[in-house]
Amino acid sequence: TVKMGCFSFCNVVRLDWNYITSIESNCFEWCDNLEYVDLDRTVTIGNNVLNYCKSLRSISLPLASSIGSNILCQNESLESIELACEDLKEINTLGNDCAALREIRIPSGVISVGYRAFYSCRALADLTLPHGLVTIDILVLQ
Repeated sequence: TVKMGCFSFCNVVRLDWNYITSIESNCFEWCDNLEYVDLDRTVTIGNNVLNYCKSLRSISLPLASSIGSNILCQNESLESIELACEDLKEINTLGNDCAALREIRIPSGVISVGYRAFYSCRALADLTLPHGLVTIDILVLQ
């Protein structure tokens, strides 16, 4: 587990932490040099994680079954987000204000896309939404 507030404003370039299963809130924010993230075993992600990381280009979170609000926001170089866990049910404010974001893959288990998810992602060209999606909140894809 990475505890609350760890590694914000740090100069790390790579996160090869495929053994971390949980990241608490307010971690890895404002890491300007962060280019690569391997969190393949991370299941739980708190609020306000990996925001303002202007060098991060892509991320895959194949086992993330619980994701808080304001994740991966305002990352100006982020081009793709891949989520694959069928246990993930809800997405809130994921990747908003990411000007370069072109692709998002959302697993079929997601039934709700929350407020301002993907807001102001002007380059978004490929968004895969599941057939079982029940709710799309306001200001999504604006």
